[in-house]
Amino acid sequence: MDLSSLITIVIVLFVLGFVCYLLFTYVPVPEPIRTIILVFLVIVVCLWLLSAIGVWHGFRGAALMLSTGALG
Repeated sequence: MDLSSLITIVIVLFVLGFVCYLLFTYVPVPEPIRTIILVFLVIVVCLWLLSAIGVWHGFRGAALMLSTGALG
């Protein structure tokens, strides 16, 4: 993992956090829906980070299946 990959990860996490902050600050979202969104985002970000650092390769396989039309 080189420096540019690390900078990309930090920028993506910052932008995602800022978008979540703006969404939850200025858009009235009920508390149960907010919790569901946050849990979903945490799971997706954790899986994306694992994929970005090379520990988990699930997203690459899903992207390959989508691009080849293997899902339908």
